[in-house]
Amino acid sequence: MLASPSVPSNQVDSTQNNNNNNKALSGQTCLVHDINIEARSRSHAPIHTSTTGNMAGDAEEDVRERLKAALWFAVGKMVDEEMLKRNRNVTPQFIGALTEMAWAQIENVAIDLENFSRHAGRSTITTDDVLLLTRRNQDLHDIIKDFVDQKKAAKPSTKTKR
Repeated sequence: MLASPSVPSNQVDSTQNNNNNNKALSGQTCLVHDINIEARSRSHAPIHTSTTGNMAGDAEEDVRERLKAALWFAVGKMVDEEMLKRNRNVTPQFIGALTEMAWAQIENVAIDLENFSRHAGRSTITTDDVLLLTRRNQDLHDIIKDFVDQKKAAKPSTKTKR
């Protein structure tokens, strides 16, 4: 069985052992990995035996594992497309390293956005928080600002004058 260091082995199954009971992602194969990733149904989920009774933490960790597996699959799929275009090969370790780097960046962005929102006294992240996050990358800031402005202009005004 071939598995990425970032994906738990119970979420990866070889194409020879493909289980068609889970329809969500079965049949989607990455060329680099030659594997199928299956979404675990409730019946296939691991049984957590926690002495502290922290089922919320276990559920959160399960969601985290699933998100990371989905990211790993998406990164592998994008690399496969580029690999075919450029007639190059990459290793599964490269996919794993790229996924870990993307995951770390996503975590940092999420923490920053939460902190910006909390600092502003809000419990909801807004486009202002995203624009603040992109302040050091002027090109990205301009792209996002233009997108936000277009969406705001296209949105019908619900406020009426008295």
